[in-house]
Amino acid sequence: MLVTIYDEDESGNIIVVFDSRWRHPETLGYKPTDPEYAELQKLWERATGETIPEKETDSVVTEVLIPTD
Repeated sequence: MLVTIYDEDESGNIIVVFDSRWRHPETLGYKPTDPEYAELQKLWERATGETIPEKETDSVVTEVLIPTD
């Protein structure tokens, strides 16, 4: 469910106080490498108190033990 909360500053400009899409900025078209991506996630963390864990890396190291006779 999309939730966006708007407010107005002293000059009458509309500001976004909270937007549920901040949790997943890719829904707004940002890539993880974009500086705005990290900023939106920080806004989410500040607004909700939830810490977003680091994304897992694509490279996975697997240790394999091969028994020898």
